[in-house]
Amino acid sequence: MDRKIEIIENSYHLMHLHGYHGTSVKKITDAAGIPKGSFYNYFENKEDYAKHVIEYLKAKDEIFWMFDDEKMSAYEKIRTFFKNQIDYFKKKEFKYGCFVGNLTQEMADVSPMLSKVAEDFHNFVAKKIEKTLSQGKKAGDLSFSLEEKILADFLINAWQGTLLRMKSRQKANILDEYLEVLEAILK
Repeated sequence: MDRKIEIIENSYHLMHLHGYHGTSVKKITDAAGIPKGSFYNYFENKEDYAKHVIEYLKAKDEIFWMFDDEKMSAYEKIRTFFKNQIDYFKKKEFKYGCFVGNLTQEMADVSPMLSKVAEDFHNFVAKKIEKTLSQGKKAGDLSFSLEEKILADFLINAWQGTLLRMKSRQKANILDEYLEVLEAILK
């Protein structure tokens, strides 16, 4: 399993930047430093590889750590999550977008398996936000009139749209605008 994670860590940036169809198994194995035939010892095919990348991202503590931080308010947790993502995309010079969002756009109509794995990922993130919204409302540090699930889904949907526009606009202001609206919604 450690070798599979190492392969993913050394190669998924290619699919993240170039997309599913723009990334061959050969490019993946070259980036991972393994022979092409060895790829099939770890993954059934490229579709299976993409599925494992999504599962790998879902398990990355450095992306979702704030949702478990009991010292942070609900507002701080949600803002920190999106602010960290914004900082990441600014460092990447607006080129990458969300791996799962990109894959969803490219493959959801083609691969039912990838569509399901991507939707599971989006639901995973939305559930973390929904739980945090609920905690914040009960604690009195968040005030909003929508049902938590609807607001959580909206924040994820709006985020994906923001990342799409970020890639075409190639400027930070679209990300800053998202954060500004997020803060206004949650205050």
